[in-house]
Amino acid sequence: MRRLLKLVLTAVGVLMLAAAAAFFLVDRRVVSENVSAQAATGAKQGARATYEANIAAINQGSVAGYLKTVPPAKRAETKRSLAAGMRRGTTVTLQSFKVQKVTATGVVAKVSQLQHTRSPAEKQSLEFTVEFVRQDGHWYIKRSVLVNAVKVR
Repeated sequence: MRRLLKLVLTAVGVLMLAAAAAFFLVDRRVVSENVSAQAATGAKQGARATYEANIAAINQGSVAGYLKTVPPAKRAETKRSLAAGMRRGTTVTLQSFKVQKVTATGVVAKVSQLQHTRSPAEKQSLEFTVEFVRQDGHWYIKRSVLVNAVKVR
């Protein structure tokens, strides 16, 4: 009975390892809906430049710079919630920016960053799903959803 259980558990473990390897090794392509290759490249670059401007504003403690990366309709709401966060002395380093989907007016990206705050002193690795929107020829961060947070020592 124990041998059978060991055999079944070993088989399940090997199957899980094979599935994990396939998941990480499969070449995932960016989903582009009704967008030319040139427009998709421009959208990716615009979204990344917006995110980098957002990080630069955080590192400089610039509320005005941060608000430039948010859609105009959401700036007042964002400004109220942002002031306390900027006083914590946060610095951010972008680790990865992977575009997952491009449409005519939007981009969705998976972003990984290292965040360090001085008060309280802590360092953490954060993963976000970030949705960008294009309005009046400018790219803005429409929504950012925290997917994973891991404390770093």
